[in-house]
Amino acid sequence: MSNTNATFPSASGGAAAVREYHVREHHPEQGTLLGFWIYLMSDCLLFASLFAAYAVLGRNYAGGPSGAELFDLPLVAINTGFLLVSSITFGFAMI
Repeated sequence: MSNTNATFPSASGGAAAVREYHVREHHPEQGTLLGFWIYLMSDCLLFASLFAAYAVLGRNYAGGPSGAELFDLPLVAINTGFLLVSSITFGFAMI
């Protein structure tokens, strides 16, 4: 963190008496980086909860078509993997 030094005369009025103070600069990129990691973790939690729901309810479809009949599950798994790997790769590239 870089500080900016500034000098102002003190309240006592002496020319030699100078008070220094430091002004911290605002770094919005730190907030952006934190926001990205929060987004990435929430994305992982969302996918983990979807996978857990599928694992628990995957065979219970109340007599209707199953997920395997509606979707090409290997293709869905590959696309999901690419999405998560690309997000984490971008996160590491930002570091």
